[in-house]
Amino acid sequence: MNKEQYAAFWEAESKNFDSNGIYKKLVDLLPNGKVLEIGCGNGMGTHHISLKHEVLSLDHNQYLIDKAIDYLDKQKDTYQIHKCDLFQLTDEDKDIIQKFQPDIIVGWLIGAGGENVNERIKEKNTLSERVKLYREKLEDIIVSNDILVNSVKVINFAMRRALDSSVSQADIFNGQKKDYDTYVFNNVGFEVYDVTVLDWNTKESKFRYSLTPNQDISQDVGLVPSIISFSAKPQNNV
Repeated sequence: MNKEQYAAFWEAESKNFDSNGIYKKLVDLLPNGKVLEIGCGNGMGTHHISLKHEVLSLDHNQYLIDKAIDYLDKQKDTYQIHKCDLFQLTDEDKDIIQKFQPDIIVGWLIGAGGENVNERIKEKNTLSERVKLYREKLEDIIVSNDILVNSVKVINFAMRRALDSSVSQADIFNGQKKDYDTYVFNNVGFEVYDVTVLDWNTKESKFRYSLTPNQDISQDVGLVPSIISFSAKPQNNV
């Protein structure tokens, strides 16, 4: 899937998230402050952020940026979108982030089309392995000094997950906290303090992961497609 195809697919998926109230619910979980958004998508998430926060969004896909600008202008929102390559940030990019002085970083449902993933990731054999590694490398970039500037008080990620319906909320919290504290947040002095599970209706989704059994999001018995939001703050503030 090239960048233009991915933009079209993501626009349809984003409308599904919006109609299910996912973006609004995610915004309601954020504290007050200026938001640095990783990936503007088609602008629907940015729109909901902009209703309560000053927002600067970073994206590399020009097709998505164009869709977002068109959508956000029609909503008469106040926003900033900066085109940059997160894998190759320039001094200008870093300066724009530093001058914005974000209080919050959000990375909601981050990903990319196969063409972009294959350009970045060479280490794995299958696309699913490369997609996973792509996301992990992007998370490492988000918590790097280039993006995680000193003003940031909260990092909020939202991910698609297939959850076992028999698992308790406490187990979900402990599992996500252990995973992300160990591999992402502890390295930069942050710690997960909140994990929230949101219902996700995939029936109208056209993305392969929501339609094909045994993909990242499975329809197997006992597995429930969900959106997991988890937030981290500096360890001395938890």
